[in-house]
Amino acid sequence: MIDFTKKIPSLNRSKQTNPVLLYEDLDRKATAGPLRPVQNEVLTEWYKRCFENKDVIVKLHTGEGKTLIGLLILQSRLNAGKGPALYVCPTKQLAAQTANDAIKFGVPYILDQGGTDIPEDVLESKRIWITYVQRVFNGRTKLGLDNAGQTIGTMVIDDSHACIESIRSATSIRIPRSRELFRQLLAMFESSLRQQGEGTFLSIKNDDYSSEVMSIPYWDWINRTTEISQLFYDYTEDECVRFVYPLIKDILKDCTAYVT
Repeated sequence: MIDFTKKIPSLNRSKQTNPVLLYEDLDRKATAGPLRPVQNEVLTEWYKRCFENKDVIVKLHTGEGKTLIGLLILQSRLNAGKGPALYVCPTKQLAAQTANDAIKFGVPYILDQGGTDIPEDVLESKRIWITYVQRVFNGRTKLGLDNAGQTIGTMVIDDSHACIESIRSATSIRIPRSRELFRQLLAMFESSLRQQGEGTFLSIKNDDYSSEVMSIPYWDWINRTTEISQLFYDYTEDECVRFVYPLIKDILKDCTAYVT
């Protein structure tokens, strides 16, 4: 009688966490060759020195394979039980491109389709979620906020320089002067703005198409935080407020406001 259990790999075999060795085990397409020397060097250094570190920056020239490095780092962390794992791209188009790379290299993933909840396979740390920055950084993110937020084990932000502007926009409320909210805020701080410069204030108030900019004095802003909070709360569903206000509603006193 043949004992087939000896022929079948143990289900309890530990998963590979070394990203260089992990790459060799992936079901890659024929077009995906071995790691480049620079990729091997970066992954080896990361695994030896930075596996448990936060806020690690990987800096390489264009075309040297950062996408694969990011995917292998995430898969390494997933295999070590450090999930869930997110690969965050600057745009939706680049997320789709990264998903194509994941297929090429045999990395298990789920591409964010937008408007949907986080897939169970992602929450259960079975696959990498490839998404884009606007989906992660907004006041109504599917990841949740504060105590209701979903814990993420590892997040790779691809092309962080490109993502910074999106993140900054996600935490900045821009109110068109056509909105009633703009008029109410301008009236609230009219006295302190006039004290800064009567002529400049009048240019802004009368919308003379100048490039004037005035900063609302921080002491006046802080003193009126309660009024400001109520005002923004009343306009929570306004399109220019709804995706940002939940992120900053508890730190308004630390914010800076400008009028143009």
